[in-house]
Amino acid sequence: WDDFLISPLLNAALYNFELDALQNLSSDNLLLGGGLSIGYLSGLGPMEVTFAWSPQNKKLLAYVNLGWTF
Repeated sequence: WDDFLISPLLNAALYNFELDALQNLSSDNLLLGGGLSIGYLSGLGPMEVTFAWSPQNKKLLAYVNLGWTF
């Protein structure tokens, strides 16, 4: 089990930097997202699958990362 990794993800962003908008975080300038990454350190290199969701688009997204250790 030492070769497996699990990482929770949480993202937040503000896309309107006017001072009035920053005081009201419940407005439409706040983006949120979260997910879970599951990785495996194989002999060929690290492999990772990430599942993410955002309340703004209400879609479950998945992507795969393949790489090499250096």
